[in-house]
Amino acid sequence: MLEFIKRGIIPIGAYCAPQCPRGELKNRVTPEQYRIAKDCGVDIMYGHSEVVGTPTEEYVFEALRCCEEVGIKYYVKDVIALEYLALEDSEKYKSYKELTAEEKADLNARFEKSLKRYRDYAAFGGITFSDEPGYDSLDGIAEAKRVFEKVCPGKTFYVNMYPYYITPEQYQYGYFCNSAKLKADIEEFKVKEGVRNITRYEYLYDGFVKKVSPEFFSYDAYPFVILGSADTGVHEILWELPQFLHKKEENNGIPFAAFLQVGGKWEGMSNVRIPTEGEVNLGVSVPLLYGAKCLQIGRASCR
Repeated sequence: MLEFIKRGIIPIGAYCAPQCPRGELKNRVTPEQYRIAKDCGVDIMYGHSEVVGTPTEEYVFEALRCCEEVGIKYYVKDVIALEYLALEDSEKYKSYKELTAEEKADLNARFEKSLKRYRDYAAFGGITFSDEPGYDSLDGIAEAKRVFEKVCPGKTFYVNMYPYYITPEQYQYGYFCNSAKLKADIEEFKVKEGVRNITRYEYLYDGFVKKVSPEFFSYDAYPFVILGSADTGVHEILWELPQFLHKKEENNGIPFAAFLQVGGKWEGMSNVRIPTEGEVNLGVSVPLLYGAKCLQIGRASCR
């Protein structure tokens, strides 16, 4: 993303990458699938089902080769990221904040070793480190970013943040909030009468900027929704969040990247409807109006 932004180009990112074989799903990690994405204008593909450090990692390297062939940059997904994000002890990982200095040094060394396995591929543009983390994972993210920048200078350390219509637990713990043990205790994230969502979001944004020092701020939001009996609802986040990020960029120089809603009715998100062509165009125009430096296709998949 950075290599495009620095050249004054607004790149198009796509989530998620063509599916590697899983269950009844066939392998789509092929040059043909990536060529379709390229022909649709995609510049960056975010790795998803294919993950380094898991049984699917061979498809990461195949995706890198496919992307080189068609001229797309590819962001690798690496399972080691989960160790930096961990908030509780589990069978696989220890909570990052509970790691000793020696354990953190070992984690950093293993991350460096993993990065060196794929950093020299021509299509390698960066790493898809985390999607929708919470406030309590920011220290681990910051440390991973420091390691990444040492090993992969000039490449993109990609983190995508939540929209603002989320629970206090999501604000604080990200997707780890599903654990029954985790209850939000940060006062700024709690829902209070008279406090707007954007105010809660500002605390998360400011913490992310202070702790992680990002080169850009990426978020997803899906504004075309069904609200009760209204089946053509448009959530105010469509314009309120890019307006907020535009004002932040004016003060700190951090550009923002916005996801575009091009689909709906996803599993677990039945209230998110499929937008019309005109609404898709609106979803493109509003972030650009407020100065978005990257547009990202949300929930696009070649299956």
